[in-house]
Amino acid sequence: MNPRQAHPLVRASLAVSIDGYVADKAGSVDWLNPFFSDEMDFAGFMKSIGAAVMGRKTYDIAVSGVLGPIPPTNYPTYVLTRRPMPNPPARYEPFSGQPSQLVERLRAELAGSGKDIWHMGGGESMEAFCALGLIDRLELRVIPVLLGEGVPLFPRHTRGDDRWRLTRHRAFKNGVVEVWYGKQAG
Repeated sequence: MNPRQAHPLVRASLAVSIDGYVADKAGSVDWLNPFFSDEMDFAGFMKSIGAAVMGRKTYDIAVSGVLGPIPPTNYPTYVLTRRPMPNPPARYEPFSGQPSQLVERLRAELAGSGKDIWHMGGGESMEAFCALGLIDRLELRVIPVLLGEGVPLFPRHTRGDDRWRLTRHRAFKNGVVEVWYGKQAG
């Protein structure tokens, strides 16, 4: 986090296919496996996170075991849901209020810590956060795969033109391109 930053960032950080999908038509992300690389420094990213937020569908996929066991975290993860979560893993908590209230609370709790808030994905929760202007930075790793269909990064929306500015980009040896976008003022 930039020391001059006024508050922790809400960072939507995820992988997406060239044609805009975060999961294939079966909801699987196995197509990502050949592209994991130490060069991407996922461990460094994880050290910068103080709390995470995910949608209920993303959580259900995670706890189903199709992605392997849920890794333990040293930060709380909030699941946006109105349904009960029987026996959630340690540090996973349901949240049924307004996303803006959660972000306000997390920013206050993390202020001065040097840690950010990770929006872990899920098209519906991503759309809700974008509609409310809660995402400070999109961190996308574009994977050189065309899926043709699947779970889109962004579901259709009615907000019209929603502009972002490129703040960083880099290419990895495996063909993945990382791009960061910040919300464009105005």
